[in-house]
Order: sequence, then C-alpha cells, then structure tokens
Amino acid sequence: MEKKESASDKLKRRLMEPKTCSKTTGARAGSVSEVKGSGTGQDAGPGAGYDRELISRAIDAALKNPRIGAWSPRSAMILNYIKFTRPLGGTSLSSEIDEILTRGLISRYPELHKAIEEFMGEKQIEIPGKKGKK
Repeated sequence: MEKKESASDKLKRRLMEPKTCSKTTGARAGSVSEVKGSGTGQDAGPGAGYDRELISRAIDAALKNPRIGAWSPRSAMILNYIKFTRPLGGTSLSSEIDEILTRGLISRYPELHKAIEEFMGEKQIEIPGKKGKK
C-alpha cells in the first residue's frame, strides 16, 4: 500500500519545486511585490530554490494582515489553561503564541526563513511592532 503524502511534506515539496514567474502578481502599486529579482523570480544564493516574487507577495500579504488563525482544539485547551492560570500583568498569551509558532516554523522551514530574511534585508523591509506597543 502506498503511503499518503502528508500536508507538511507536500508543502515542502511544492516550495522547493522550480517556479515560473508570472508577469503580474495582483499586488497594488507601491507594494513590496513591485520589487523583483532577476526577472525569473529566482536569484542565486542560499534561498535560490524559492520564487522571489512569491516571497515578495507573502511579505506584502503578511504586512497588510499579520493575523493568523487555526482550528486546533488541543492547542486551545493548552492555551486556555495557561490563560486561566497566568497572573495578570504577565506577558500576553498572543506574544507567547507568536514566539512558539515562529520558532516552530523556523525550525521546520529554515531555508525558507533564511530566504525571506535575506529578501527583507535587501529591500530594507522591517517587521512593524505590535499595534498599541511602543
């Protein structure tokens, strides 16, 4: 019997497949997506397996709407318990979720993380602070 490919493995495989770069991204003028690489969507370097135009679109989308959501009863149970037992005035649950999720994604997709960080450095893109925080 053939083993079914997991969603995670499928995503990894698709991210590493050679990409063709479309002429338009559907992004608005003035967005990060206007910045392009060599015209092929890919450049040489550590993140060369990733489509630079898709990286640009992903950054643009994340900066416009950084909220994410997931259906995860087990995670919700753990997080609710933490929320119920955490003293008031401690670090926010949102900050903790951000830290856990970011560490997990970087651990699972280190090459993609490096490619995104390098792209952001080249284009001098900074991740904004949280709303309401100074």
